[in-house]
Amino acid sequence: MKIIVQKYGGTSVDTPEKRGIIAEKAKDVINRGALPVIVVSAMGRYPSPYATDSLFTLIDKEVADERSKDMLISCGEIISSVVVSEALKDRGLNCAPLTGALAGIITKGEFGEAQIDRIDPMRIYALLEEGIVPIVAGFQGQNEEGQIQTLGRGGSDTTAAALGEYLKAQAIEIYTDVAGVMSADPKTAEAPILLEKLNYDDVFIMAEAGAKVIHPRAVTHAKRGGVPLCVMDTASPRSAPHTVISNEPTAVKGSFIAVTHSAFDDEYSLVSVIAAYDDKALEREVAHAAEECGLAYKDMTFGNKVIAFKVAANDAKRAVGFLHKKLIG
Repeated sequence: MKIIVQKYGGTSVDTPEKRGIIAEKAKDVINRGALPVIVVSAMGRYPSPYATDSLFTLIDKEVADERSKDMLISCGEIISSVVVSEALKDRGLNCAPLTGALAGIITKGEFGEAQIDRIDPMRIYALLEEGIVPIVAGFQGQNEEGQIQTLGRGGSDTTAAALGEYLKAQAIEIYTDVAGVMSADPKTAEAPILLEKLNYDDVFIMAEAGAKVIHPRAVTHAKRGGVPLCVMDTASPRSAPHTVISNEPTAVKGSFIAVTHSAFDDEYSLVSVIAAYDDKALEREVAHAAEECGLAYKDMTFGNKVIAFKVAANDAKRAVGFLHKKLIG
């Protein structure tokens, strides 16, 4: 059984037109001889009525217990799974919406930040054998006591990757509003490069350095299952250029992969340059570029392919833009 897991975020499911795109992509999977399993996030972003943050406004977050909060916010993905399922039925696909529990997802740990312990894939396999497309509510599961638990930040990505692992999928496709993982945030660097081929471990490094890439827990599931993890643009065809994260080596033309920044404290930001390999000479190259930019940096360190240093918080975006242009192009 050839399976492709597809995950769609909140801004990819919140209009009839976008749900039509999901239907076309699911049909494309079927036409190419595989079976789609679709994971969805809650529809839209605040103040959309069914977005997670919107649901939180219905209660006092400071007073409500964690179990109750998980029950509440799990509803966003459940609503989305039903709406998407009905939209795909209207377009000729036989679908069934599933909560995380119905999809066989067993969780453990704390409410609001649970981990996927295991997945029983038999219900999903049974649906696929009947020609039914499962539409799974992301971000949630059920613990051994039968309590609904949510998975925290990146929870729907984690749901999709874990399903890919347990279903032994051919690929996991994460759909978003960009073409894939970029060499820098487009808001901070001119003409960032699409990184079309990334190694699992390099994605972990990028995430730790502050890059807004897929959540590390999702990458862990994909790596453990040996399933390629694809970051793709919802609005583009499945054949369009995108990022594939796998065991294959990262493909870059030069010595550096990406430039990122993240908050360090109220005064400083941490700028990180991710290198393609470990070489002390690369630290000198980054230092020279920073000096050429006129950056007042401090505490430069190099380890595990990352050259990092502190700059004034209001200078971080300029630093990323200049270093990206100088070191990556």
